[in-house]
Amino acid sequence: MAELAGPLVSVLLARVRDPGAGATSRDQARDILSRCQQVINGAIGTVVSSDPLTLESYRQIYPIAGALPNALRVIGVEHQGRSLTPAPYNSLAQTDSAWFRKQDYRPEVFALPGRDTLVVHPAVDTDDTVTVKSIAVTAVLVDDATPTDMPDEDLPVVLDLAQIILLLRMRHFQAMIGSDKEASQASPISMVGRLKADIEDRRMTQEGPR
Repeated sequence: MAELAGPLVSVLLARVRDPGAGATSRDQARDILSRCQQVINGAIGTVVSSDPLTLESYRQIYPIAGALPNALRVIGVEHQGRSLTPAPYNSLAQTDSAWFRKQDYRPEVFALPGRDTLVVHPAVDTDDTVTVKSIAVTAVLVDDATPTDMPDEDLPVVLDLAQIILLLRMRHFQAMIGSDKEASQASPISMVGRLKADIEDRRMTQEGPR
């Protein structure tokens, strides 16, 4: 279930002891939350999208940003209900030195030479379509009424990252490192360690159904 951005902004500002938004405006806090949601989804992969990609005859290499603007990281490609086999890019040349000229009536594998390039191999001999599954770029939280894309169970990790960023941005790093137990647990250093463990836990949970 999605959460509205407004209550999350209030929680975040209360965490950094600025409930009145005196040091950080609500718009600034919401922007940080929005960016943190994108970062955490990139690490965990909760929100995914499936988008069509038109294959051009005799072409194997496609730019991801231009063809799939909502894709943060490609995790699968399907053609007519078949899942294409993921392959390391280097293996294409190792298997067939003339791989870039190979064509057939349907593609068999996909490779990712870089963050913004998708190879669908072999090239099709007539225009066709595949479905690309990817970890999605989450929507921008434009106002307090905008719902989050990530579900409730992932939002504590988003809030933790946003809190760390705000504490450092507000130069509260030293102030949050105290001798008492509460201050020590709330320090950015302690929070980063817990955040890394929480991200790994959520990532492992997501990898099960995928």
